[in-house]
Amino acid sequence: MKADQLTTGSEETGVRSRQLSVELILLLIPVGLLLSAGVQILLDYRSAEQRGSMFPEVAQTVPLVADAVSAAIESESGVWGSIQDGNSVLQDGLRQIELLMEDASFVRHYAVPPLQRVRKQLFRRGSDQVYEGKQGWLYLQDEIRSVTGFGPTAWESDSDDFCALVSGFQKELQDAGIDLLVVPIPGKAAVWPEGICGVSGSKTGRPDLWLDHQVALLRDRGVEVLDLWPVLRALPNPERYYCRTDTHLSGHGIRLLADLIAQSASGQSGLASDPLREFRTDLRNVSIIGDLARMDDEHVPVSETLELHFPVELIASPLGMTAEIPVLSSSSAEILLMGDSHTLVFDAADLHAEGAGLVQQLTAVLGKDVDVVGVRGSGINGALDAVRASAAWQQRRLVVWCFAAREMTKSADRERLWDVGGQRSQE
Repeated sequence: MKADQLTTGSEETGVRSRQLSVELILLLIPVGLLLSAGVQILLDYRSAEQRGSMFPEVAQTVPLVADAVSAAIESESGVWGSIQDGNSVLQDGLRQIELLMEDASFVRHYAVPPLQRVRKQLFRRGSDQVYEGKQGWLYLQDEIRSVTGFGPTAWESDSDDFCALVSGFQKELQDAGIDLLVVPIPGKAAVWPEGICGVSGSKTGRPDLWLDHQVALLRDRGVEVLDLWPVLRALPNPERYYCRTDTHLSGHGIRLLADLIAQSASGQSGLASDPLREFRTDLRNVSIIGDLARMDDEHVPVSETLELHFPVELIASPLGMTAEIPVLSSSSAEILLMGDSHTLVFDAADLHAEGAGLVQQLTAVLGKDVDVVGVRGSGINGALDAVRASAAWQQRRLVVWCFAAREMTKSADRERLWDVGGQRSQE
């Protein structure tokens, strides 16, 4: 009996020891940040650098805390309401201070990265930008926040503003006899949440309710929308259509997207394939280092291997010989593809490959030339500004507008938001 008690006591001592070790490590993180903040204050004052409200960025937390306390005291919403009001002031103020801090500051450049690496090694949960899920699945934090509910839209008022922007552009196109197909690309977190927690979500409902709501609003306005979530989620292995270490669809995902767009385009615009054009597709394994992998650990990013589809067009000569030519975008095409990097991935030197992108897949599936106006920024305002500036939509029959669905929801990072006029929100 005494031996059992000794064993139990030894186990309890070991558990307490481990708990104390974890608590000590966690204590070192805020201590390190406070020391770094102190150094930042000294450096700012030493260089006589005064910005904002005549305080260095870190020092602005002092009046901010006072404002938060005042808001809580003056609140008439009861105890919990007062706490929430004060916390709201504090949260908004800290967000503004963070925006003012320069990327090259002492805190960001020297203190935050090593602390994030310690956090990553201890808890294996990625960085401030990337969430590290199970079995090597990486997720953009903004994407997770957009799915879990950070407001209805990327606009500062209500969701009707976004719908007005899209339907306004559709009217411009309709006046010129051009059809519009809107294709929001659902995030990996919405289609494959199993990679986050490792638990099957097959019996749960749709997580990206704001996207579902926006699609309904657009359709009420007569906008043709291709909602990919039900299709992708119903597939036997939806995870194979996304990259593990990148924000984009995989090679199979891009190919499936082209098939779905072609089906919608054929029914909407009556675009018939040219029977005289013939294409062949080669499958190749390509090793990539995804954008999420680089954000997660720029020093030792992990790689993955994708199977990509590389279409080529077969041209028969009068002598009976057959030549293969690469599939390229065409400025005289009847179809214009516009949007963010989903329109460019696998067809740009800095986006993993060339010749296997959405333009190539659409051309091969439809048997029609496709032109592309893609941007590496906002797939909504950024792409729309680029298309209007170049008048690229003129003389087309169909415009396909692809962008990351998270742009339709309000991100927690307000400096990345866009207002309806195409200017970044500074609120």
